[in-house]
Amino acid sequence: MNISGDGKLQLADEHPSVRKSHIFALLAFMAAALYSLYCFATCRSRVLLVCSLVGSIGIGCLVFLYYRGLINRMSPKKLSLFLAGSCIIFSFAFPPMSVPDETHHYLASYWLADCIQGESSFDNSLGFPVRQDDWQMALEWSSNAITYDSYKNVAAHFQIFSSASSTHEVSGFSFSIGGENVVTKIPTVLAILLGKVMHLGSYPIFYLGRLLNSAFFIALAVAAYCCMPYAKNVIVCISLLPMTLHLAASYSYDSGIIGLALLLLALLCRSIEAKGRLSRGEVVSIVVCAACLAPCKLIYAPICLFAFLIPESRFGSRKEKVVFLITLFVAAIASIALLRLSGVASLASSSNGTDYRGGEEGEFYSLSDALGNPVGTLLLFMRSLFVNGDFYLSTMMGGSLGWFQANIRAPYFFVYIYLVILLMAAQKTATDSFDFSPQFKVVAFVVFLCSLFGSMLSMYLGWTFTTESVIQGVQGRYLLPALSAGLLVLRWKPLSISVNSSGLLAMVTSVLNCLYLTGLITAAFAYPM
Repeated sequence: MNISGDGKLQLADEHPSVRKSHIFALLAFMAAALYSLYCFATCRSRVLLVCSLVGSIGIGCLVFLYYRGLINRMSPKKLSLFLAGSCIIFSFAFPPMSVPDETHHYLASYWLADCIQGESSFDNSLGFPVRQDDWQMALEWSSNAITYDSYKNVAAHFQIFSSASSTHEVSGFSFSIGGENVVTKIPTVLAILLGKVMHLGSYPIFYLGRLLNSAFFIALAVAAYCCMPYAKNVIVCISLLPMTLHLAASYSYDSGIIGLALLLLALLCRSIEAKGRLSRGEVVSIVVCAACLAPCKLIYAPICLFAFLIPESRFGSRKEKVVFLITLFVAAIASIALLRLSGVASLASSSNGTDYRGGEEGEFYSLSDALGNPVGTLLLFMRSLFVNGDFYLSTMMGGSLGWFQANIRAPYFFVYIYLVILLMAAQKTATDSFDFSPQFKVVAFVVFLCSLFGSMLSMYLGWTFTTESVIQGVQGRYLLPALSAGLLVLRWKPLSISVNSSGLLAMVTSVLNCLYLTGLITAAFAYPM
């Protein structure tokens, strides 16, 4: 504001960057609002219209903050806010039990909570008690499908506090300590314990579990971001993928597995690049993280191979490095033996009878089949990659959320945009010009291949009948814990993005997620399955 010669006040011209931020924010809001009106015309849901218009305002605010320079550089605090907002939206956008295997994970968490309260046994999960309204919420009022009725049921049965006094004894589900990845279930078990003590209703307990599981993932992802010495954009973009958020904002133990895998890789990369003597804190954090991750799913244990790249100079002598490596792998193997050995052994053993897959029956492939016909097995794996490779890519990004509901799949160009974002995240920037050594890229490539072929092998042995010519049951989400390693391989030495792209990538991914969710719910309301 200026004072003219005649004493009148005059508004000074706005700075060009201010005008630019207002213009782009307004355009973003108008585009998103038009899309919201289109969705309303398709499904006629006023609630969805209000929510999508609020989302349109949020999109406009994100664009405004970016062009004002407030979120163009990512930081741990900003990443926390991006993830917290995204996880809250995903937690409430999807009805209960609509995330893959969520009924199993919910009841497994309930069983563990009962065990802690002395109402069930860690040795036997048969007949553990569940409050009547919690059982009804999980098995009667909810379904795998995302439809208008699934949201309507939440509104119809929602109660803040529970008045139910009866319980239901669960049958037909079998759980074990070794099979449920207890470390990654701590948040959901805690939510159920708190909810039962406070006599919360079934839906408040359920959503509390989703929110606490989200908080656990956010803590691990932000810790990984802080520890990662380079390629921080990879952590940001993987954490904001629709499939990652879908799992994080649910009862799935994959949420903790993805977070632990990101953190372990970040800890190892920091130890590889740091100078000076390896501290006791670094050693303990790496060993503990590896011991927690390894028994969750064996196929992600190869991330520990990055430990071989830690320079010998950080240990003082070759002997100390060997001791560290032995300690690391012994801890990982011991945790696997303690919690998962029986499951791995049963998967690797030959079937002596009929195997069942849902309502189907037959005989699964076994290791003896693979060893007896190695060429045929190799061709089976290669054929599966050629036939289902696009499905693996789509389900890794989140192109098919829920239980592969055909009417809510994302348009394929969304998947390609997410792929471009990930490729950009892997490249050098103005503040990250680090080039990976050939040895580093070889290890990263091996880690990703172990994840890919390990998941295929587990489904070959435990989900594919000998009469089938393509491996069944493999999903792209199984690759998310090792995706960060795979993306590091794709950093191309001659290519560098001249600006700090972290904020831009986070903003674009978040905007896409909002548009995707709006379209998904519109399709669920408007188009029958």
